[in-house]
Amino acid sequence: MDQPVSMTDGRQAAPAFGGIVAFNLFSLKIVERLQGRKLVTLLAERTGTTERTWRNRFKHNWSPLPVDAGAFRERSAAYIVDQLKTVEGLSAEEAQSVIARNPSWKAGHGLPTADLVFWFSPGYGEDYPEAISTAGQFDLHSYAIHDAFKTADIDSARLALQGALKWLRSYCSADEDMSDADTLAEHLQEANDLSALYERAAFLAEQMLFHVMSCWDVEFCARYFPALVEPYPLFGLVMPRLSPGIVIEQAGGRFLRNGQVPKQRLFEKSVARLFDFLAVLIYWRRHRRFPDRIPQVKEMAAWFAQHDARIISWRDETTRFTANNLFTIWKKAVGSDKEGVCIGAPLPMLVAAHLWSPVLVLEAGKPRQWISCADGYERWWKRNLSRLAAKGLHFGATPWPECLTGHPEGGRLLAEGYLPPDLP
Repeated sequence: MDQPVSMTDGRQAAPAFGGIVAFNLFSLKIVERLQGRKLVTLLAERTGTTERTWRNRFKHNWSPLPVDAGAFRERSAAYIVDQLKTVEGLSAEEAQSVIARNPSWKAGHGLPTADLVFWFSPGYGEDYPEAISTAGQFDLHSYAIHDAFKTADIDSARLALQGALKWLRSYCSADEDMSDADTLAEHLQEANDLSALYERAAFLAEQMLFHVMSCWDVEFCARYFPALVEPYPLFGLVMPRLSPGIVIEQAGGRFLRNGQVPKQRLFEKSVARLFDFLAVLIYWRRHRRFPDRIPQVKEMAAWFAQHDARIISWRDETTRFTANNLFTIWKKAVGSDKEGVCIGAPLPMLVAAHLWSPVLVLEAGKPRQWISCADGYERWWKRNLSRLAAKGLHFGATPWPECLTGHPEGGRLLAEGYLPPDLP
């Protein structure tokens, strides 16, 4: 079914103050990518209010009255209940119980990141309490920062950012190297205007997002593959990276394949890596073991009942790959069990793919910049793995296949900080 946007009071849709946005607004962009439609279209569909009205609301910093917010929530909930009943086949009671667990509904105001985790986790987040809780805390800190900047008071904004930094540091062990956090704390203290303060907060926003996503990653690995596979930062598997065979010439910084400067297939994009992950899971389901190599496109096309050209256009991100697309091909490949139930699609991986895709910056369809964030993300994944394992989260012992986890040589060079001057 179409996954809902947040059942919110409208607060999270407020435009930026002076160009400053709430850190958690990224989740609404992700929802647009997952649905293949603009936010105003989704909101109009769910609330019965026109797209023009929603555009005007965003344009004029709409802040709804309590009665309007309540009506919005009720209409949105009714739409979702109808979808759960019609598309998912849930009873009215089951649909209402899903709504009752929704983070925004429970909180009484919009928690878009918590909602993203909730709706795009198998079982509507029922087994993902840590990820939802962490995402909800991230939402609240994002709002506090945004609201403080709206006051144009630098001391209030500084306190909000320092509060978020304190929250992050509470998840770090006492013996960790906290030099980055210490430096950020100094920069926040030294900033003497709002613009400088917000610029200093870019690193903080990145680390907050890594924390939220890695917590979800750890729970997904344990819940989706119960007592089966080793813990691994799965969301990292759908980050863009250099294609196999690409190396970096250390002397001149050129990208090379077999000693020649490549003209194409320089990078593996996020959705291409997602398809590799999906194909490995399908192979595993069919053969009860991991493959030695990534299945070929023609194999994927046969499993997913699609033409080769469609798989290729999804993989190279020429055609957007949405949640409904994933539902469709997953059901074709997996089928149903004896009770007619299809094993849930690994939706968190799709969210991660759409999140990481923009770190490969394109101009006129050609890569111009690659923002490597694998190391920073993995540090947070290790923190959350240690924390959640101590709380009793269990994993299996089967290692992930080298065909998924192996890194091209050039990828290692870049991860160590070696960046060529320009992409070809």
